[in-house]
Amino acid sequence: MRTDEGPPLQVRPTHALLLTTANGVLAGVAGVTSPVGWVLVPGTLALLVRHRLALAVCAWAGALIAAGIAVPLVPGHRTDELALAVSAAALLALPALGALWRAAEGPARDGVRVSGAAVAGRRAVRAVPERVPAPLRNEVAVAGPDRPGDLVAVAVRADGTVRVLVAAALAGSGAPGLLARRVPPAFRRLAGGPAGLDDLAVALDLLVGGLAPSARLSAVLLDVPPAGPVLALRLGAPPVLHAVGAGSADAAAGLAGPAGLPLGGGAHGQLAVLPAGGACALVTDAFDLVHVGAGAEVAGPALAPVAAGGARPVTALAVLLAPPGRAGAAAGAQGPVVVVRTGTAAG
Repeated sequence: MRTDEGPPLQVRPTHALLLTTANGVLAGVAGVTSPVGWVLVPGTLALLVRHRLALAVCAWAGALIAAGIAVPLVPGHRTDELALAVSAAALLALPALGALWRAAEGPARDGVRVSGAAVAGRRAVRAVPERVPAPLRNEVAVAGPDRPGDLVAVAVRADGTVRVLVAAALAGSGAPGLLARRVPPAFRRLAGGPAGLDDLAVALDLLVGGLAPSARLSAVLLDVPPAGPVLALRLGAPPVLHAVGAGSADAAAGLAGPAGLPLGGGAHGQLAVLPAGGACALVTDAFDLVHVGAGAEVAGPALAPVAAGGARPVTALAVLLAPPGRAGAAAGAQGPVVVVRTGTAAG
């Protein structure tokens, strides 16, 4: 399984700048005259980190070189114009080279429009596949989370497939804050590549287990292509699952089967196929599902898919939630909510 599909290295800006500063100080104190000694660390970072951080790192490295010229610590750069020119050229070129490399290796977003809209005071994400007839189109809407320990992440592959992770930290799980910071970006990085849901589960399981030995995440991974079968992989026993519409009984049975092992605990589960012509809503155990149905059937706070510009409006699917055991107190779209509507069967 490949997990190196050109993603940017996850480095905090402060750490990157501190590394660059340490490199400059050591090079200056040692009297390094070679450009390699001055641009090795910032140049390597520029190739691996995100473009904005790469620009900041190289700019800071350039400032350190300028300071070294002003203060008599770097004889080579003060006296050797060629060394100074090579250093400047490297610092200017490396961020652009890194951006080009990541663009060539990383997943593209062609074929899918992603639009955001405020839904019940939240940020919802809706992916609308292009060039797929409306009756056959799969649709997905996502909102959340608010509650610590809940995770949701979305990735769009080059072929228009939308992948979604919705997860919740199990009771007693270690490092919930670290999981919230590290797991969603890792999922987005890996899900854009060619790995299947099983491979994604293995990679995320290793990540979660490496962050803290006691860390455990129950999760559902979704694979939603523009048209065709929608796959779900359930890991652990978490997200409350509910299905409505045509074939809802089959969807509920498939997703409510054996839970498998959670992320961090082995991450093994059975793939389920959501039936065509139905709809499925997933929420974590922070809330009970009060109602899932067409938007016209309910009033009050609700989550509804939002049609992107130019797309034919779709029937809204509303989700009403309440705190566990308080079905009479609708809470609106709080916590992670993932809604998938599958297209009708082709042919």
